[in-house]
Amino acid sequence: MKEYSETIQLATYDVGVKNKLRLSSLMRYCQEISERHLGVYGLPYEKLKADGLVFVFTRAQIKIHNLPVHRDTIRMTTRACGVVGAQFYREFEVWRGEELMVEVLEASALVSAREHRLLRPKAFSRYGISAGENSGQRLGRIAMPKDAPQVGERMVRYSDLDYNGHLNNAIYCDIFCDFVPGGMMGRNLVDFQIHFVLETRLGENLKIYAKEEDGAVYLGGDNPRGSSFVCRAVFE
Repeated sequence: MKEYSETIQLATYDVGVKNKLRLSSLMRYCQEISERHLGVYGLPYEKLKADGLVFVFTRAQIKIHNLPVHRDTIRMTTRACGVVGAQFYREFEVWRGEELMVEVLEASALVSAREHRLLRPKAFSRYGISAGENSGQRLGRIAMPKDAPQVGERMVRYSDLDYNGHLNNAIYCDIFCDFVPGGMMGRNLVDFQIHFVLETRLGENLKIYAKEEDGAVYLGGDNPRGSSFVCRAVFE
């Protein structure tokens, strides 16, 4: 697949109290741009789902050099970066003019639309579309400190759900911002990693744990069936 790009003007709902692009808005744009890229090749979400296939985000790393603000016109690009194991890798970049503002490396898995059972990458090969070449991009697991204290709870509500019927990936970013020790005010996030471990469903309660360790903040959530997500963040 060739590189795909879109130009976007940030709206009021894309930014937060600092007038800068929200972490969750960035994640939503990554989801949307990746789906539109597949749509260019005749594989929109609806087509893949009808064929029994769904891509789900599993991991992401966001490197923030600067954040665009309300009404900024940005260019967002994405490219497929090959397959490692069962993970499909993809890169995103956010540009304002000639300034590279944000870089995102994301990994997705292909699952069955009905059971959400992990599928081998060869299930995508039926379409004859290249998944790109991997040049060493990797996203590993994040080890949550075992002694991290519980800092709160978060119930999953109807408005949190996406079209796959579980807590949308972007909402996890909002949960991080709401529960991070020390808060987000007066701090600049420069590196953010998230590992989506287990989907969380309507009505389930997430127990949130967090700890600062070795210059980073770790935050994760457990649902009644186990670990749901883990984040690692670095501020400056």
